[in-house]
Amino acid sequence: MIVLGIDPGLHECAYAMVSYDVGVYCLEYVTMLRGKKGLKQSKAAVDMAWWLMNSDNLEFENRDAVIIEDQEITYTTSQGARPQDIRCLSLVTGALLAKYSCDNIIFPKPAEWKGQISKEVHHQRIAAKLHIDIMITKDKILPIGISSLHNGVNPGDWYHLWDAAGLAIYGIEQLLIEEQTRKVLG
Repeated sequence: MIVLGIDPGLHECAYAMVSYDVGVYCLEYVTMLRGKKGLKQSKAAVDMAWWLMNSDNLEFENRDAVIIEDQEITYTTSQGARPQDIRCLSLVTGALLAKYSCDNIIFPKPAEWKGQISKEVHHQRIAAKLHIDIMITKDKILPIGISSLHNGVNPGDWYHLWDAAGLAIYGIEQLLIEEQTRKVLG
């Protein structure tokens, strides 16, 4: 069983292919060029979606499911609600669906697959499930000894890569539950 987990963003997307038998065997992090960060948000989202739709270097074959994090409008005291972010992110998610669709697509909301625990604790649990040794720095959880899984990933990018791997693990768990339910119910 192989699952593709995707943590979408307006300026970056993280991907993780996780196998039930093997563990993680592919991590990719895609970011827009720095010059594009200054564009209006909608234009940046359309550029990201267009790039994803036309990219040949991110083909993930033989997957049993695709898990893409669903988004919610969050309120912060400093920014308030940002519905524009969700609207723009939906363009990126639409491009991801068109490119990576399969029979099993799951859209868990963050609270559904992460729960209410801190990001740091959650990332440590993801690493443990994948049997990846980690180094904890002041504000990052970095893998040790898996450079063959990624190319050119900056330490800050692991924030999104851990989430992509966590989404894939969540997908595997959901598929296993469905499989077990089918066996029990006949």
